[in-house]
Amino acid sequence: MNKLIIVAVSALMLSACEESDPKKLGCRVVSAVNEQGIIDGLKPQYKTKLKIGRAVAVRSDDFSRIYFVAAQVLPAVDGEESPIGVWVANRVQEPASLMLSMPGVAKDVTIYPDATNTKMKASHFSSGYREALRCLELMKEHSK
Repeated sequence: MNKLIIVAVSALMLSACEESDPKKLGCRVVSAVNEQGIIDGLKPQYKTKLKIGRAVAVRSDDFSRIYFVAAQVLPAVDGEESPIGVWVANRVQEPASLMLSMPGVAKDVTIYPDATNTKMKASHFSSGYREALRCLELMKEHSK
């Protein structure tokens, strides 16, 4: 029974990652105000070196009024693809009053608290996380 549940969950996650329709994924454009909010949270050593490129968000089904925001962190190093950071915000069109970072790039370059160590316990498996990454990937594909 447990194996069946694991297979079902894996298939569901894979289907979300393979989705190619931004509307079905729930992709939303992040306002310039919230992109600036990420920039304002850069650690001092990155304030003059980094900026935020494309940013998209997906509302999470796991939490009330929470969005996962995936954004390119620029500039890319040595011709490599720009790293992607993922943040958690409570708004994407008007200024967010809550901004958290997910482990990885977002946590490494900003001062925002780690969303996995908060009461909400967000994770890479939370609804909206992978979808936000996929939305950003789709946005990059459509701009080529």
